[in-house]
Amino acid sequence: MEVVSPSTEELITEVYEALPEDVEAAVVAAEEAYNNTDWATGPPTQRMDVLL
Repeated sequence: MEVVSPSTEELITEVYEALPEDVEAAVVAAEEAYNNTDWATGPPTQRMDVLL
C-alpha cells in the first residue's frame, strides 16, 4: 500500500500487508512482554522515557 502526502501528493513510503501469521506473532510478543515485564505496573515516567 502506498502512503501519499495529502498536501503534496508525494509518495512517502510503501507499507506491506501483514499476513495473519505476522499479526499473531506480534500479538503473542506484545502479550508476553506485557505480562512478563514491569511495563504494565511501572511508573508512567518510565514508559515515557522508553517511548520518547
